[in-house]
Amino acid sequence: MNTIELNHPTIIRTEATAQTSFRQKEINASPQLNALRLFFSVGGKYVPTMTAKIATNLFLTPRKSKKKKPLPEIFESASTYYLPYDRGNLKVYSWGFYGPRILLVHGWESRASTFRNVVPKLLEEGYRVVAFDGPAHGDSSGKQTNLVNFSKAIRSVIDYFEYSGGVSYIMGHSFGAGAVSLMLSDLKEKMPVKKLILISMPALVDKVIADFCEYMSISGTVESKIFDHILRITGRELKDFNLPNRFKDISAEDILIVHDKQDEVVPVSHTYALMKDANRPKYLFTENFGHYDIIKDELIIDKVIEFLKTN
Repeated sequence: MNTIELNHPTIIRTEATAQTSFRQKEINASPQLNALRLFFSVGGKYVPTMTAKIATNLFLTPRKSKKKKPLPEIFESASTYYLPYDRGNLKVYSWGFYGPRILLVHGWESRASTFRNVVPKLLEEGYRVVAFDGPAHGDSSGKQTNLVNFSKAIRSVIDYFEYSGGVSYIMGHSFGAGAVSLMLSDLKEKMPVKKLILISMPALVDKVIADFCEYMSISGTVESKIFDHILRITGRELKDFNLPNRFKDISAEDILIVHDKQDEVVPVSHTYALMKDANRPKYLFTENFGHYDIIKDELIIDKVIEFLKTN
């Protein structure tokens, strides 16, 4: 295992961050969730194909908050664009006029503003910063998305800035990190990405779906049909999305993978699985930051910037 040149390769927080584990969610399940589980359990026995289609639609549809929150102040100061994409638009934010450009890619059921603590730090260090709301997220168009669709959206944003200095660095969180990895590993021509930061990344997509099915009381028969639906929608076998199978093809000069050992949303086992086959990245493990605070904490942000600045 490679470790980034830090005083503490594992950063430990003295107090655990508040996060809801799957076990707690099970205990506190709403009547609506229990009814949905009952539907999947019964439907899987009698109408498995229809049940799989409904489950796939649910899996690929990010929930949006009914109450729109005001943007953080740093986002109010951004230059904004609506970039045409896939019969709709992507909401893009950019800051700065000089220096190398870094693209920030958010995770599932999130939006660009999740990087509200990251953007000011990067600007202080002289970077130009770009973030965007992914397909079916935030203020961008769409109701459903998937890894292939999301990765193509990332490429569209990068292409937009190609003639104004391009994108030298990319940081992705969670689902966004997985989509960035897919995009960079699919390239036939190498993209000049100098530094790639992948945080809380799901490296095993089949495991993500298996966990979803277990949580929703979906049978193995229906789960296999969900795989078939995803193949029809994306044109890709599910195993193609698993990062260990394609990590060597990622077009980036230097890679840092950051993961919290107490992550209840994407367990650290995803990164451990990657370490068995890929010796190329540097790794930074944390404890007690969880899945979301890891991209909000000043200490972690500083360590990421330290990686960006190393030669």
